[in-house]
Amino acid sequence: MNFGVDVDKFFDIAQTISNISGEPSNCIINNMRLGFDYLSPKIFVDMGIIINPLLAYTKYAEKTGKQIENLDGFEKRRAWFDEVLKQVEGFVSNAKGGEM
Repeated sequence: MNFGVDVDKFFDIAQTISNISGEPSNCIINNMRLGFDYLSPKIFVDMGIIINPLLAYTKYAEKTGKQIENLDGFEKRRAWFDEVLKQVEGFVSNAKGGEM
């Protein structure tokens, strides 16, 4: 797994999903790795994360100034990671809001 993300951030996301879902973190890490390797929305749905590939690619392309059709595999995985990160941060924010 190498698509330009901070490994510590990857593991933080996995731990957060684990804490929320109750699934062991090693299972979450493996599922995330498979989801990114195969660009499989289904694997992420099983973790409660909904990825719209076209939307993820569009956002990433706009951010980088590229056309969607010119994104390579590395960039597509990065686009997915950005979407996963955004959703997990939303989960955390919502959970903190619910505690207050």
